[in-house]
Amino acid sequence: MSKFCQKFITGLLLLGLCAACKTPAPAPVVSAPEPMPEPEYVPAAAPAPLPPPQAPIGDPKFALTFDRIEAKNVGQVSLFYTLSTENPGSAAVPAEVTGWEVRLNGVQPAAAVLTAIPQGASVTDGRPARGARLEIPGEAARTLILKLDLDLPAPINTPRANSNNFDEYSANLQVSLSAGNSETELRAAAAFPRIQEPEFTVTSIAIMQGDLINTRFRVDLRVDNPNPFPVDLAAFGYELYGTGRFWAGGKERNVLEIPARDSAETRLFLVTNFIGMQRGLLDQVIAQGQVPYRFTGEALISTGIPLLPEFRMDFSRSGVSAVIK
Repeated sequence: MSKFCQKFITGLLLLGLCAACKTPAPAPVVSAPEPMPEPEYVPAAAPAPLPPPQAPIGDPKFALTFDRIEAKNVGQVSLFYTLSTENPGSAAVPAEVTGWEVRLNGVQPAAAVLTAIPQGASVTDGRPARGARLEIPGEAARTLILKLDLDLPAPINTPRANSNNFDEYSANLQVSLSAGNSETELRAAAAFPRIQEPEFTVTSIAIMQGDLINTRFRVDLRVDNPNPFPVDLAAFGYELYGTGRFWAGGKERNVLEIPARDSAETRLFLVTNFIGMQRGLLDQVIAQGQVPYRFTGEALISTGIPLLPEFRMDFSRSGVSAVIK
């Protein structure tokens, strides 16, 4: 082969190699991207609870409650009530007692007085309840004490006659109020026992010694208790009149206990001086075997009831008693 051919072939080879060097390498095969995982389901958060609604600001609130009872005697009592007020608003509100009414065992009592006692004042500072005013500051509370004085019906003055009557009083108080533009009616009930005075009766008079100067008597006394609870005759002073003349008097203590709705008897020993009287008076009493008498005095009665632990009572009994020689 000629040198020309060899060079020609060599040139072709070199040209092929250069062309091969200039040809870009094939692009690498890229794998398809993996699918994205489905997002996990998360439930939506519950909405935050709404704040509780605020209480509406309205008219003042009132309440009337019975507190306690105090008794002066068996016929007069004082009932105490508390009138409570509360003002939820920011502005002060004036309030006034415009009227009141009380029923005692369903009927209007013969005498009743209602007084208003301001907060922090004493009982003696009371004033008539009708027309009583109080200022209730904003967002504040105030109280007013009401004192109801009642005269109770007089008991029937017949021994044992009260046993079938009522044993308890029921007082119902109604109070009318005005506050701002509103009117309010308040009611409160109170119950308390009926306390009646015992009855004294001289059952007999015995002449222990019939001397003119000093005549000793024994007086048998019966005490009837019409109450449904026992009472004690703690002390009493008495005067005995026979045939219209003063015979004798005395004082006794811790005499006796009288059971509920029952009677008990005791004996009194006293001395009568007939000097200045006609001798025939004593002889007449002895001969007739009976004497018109009048037995009067004052007694201290213990009940054991907190509202009226004891009371004093005046008594006066007249009649005719057997005279035992």
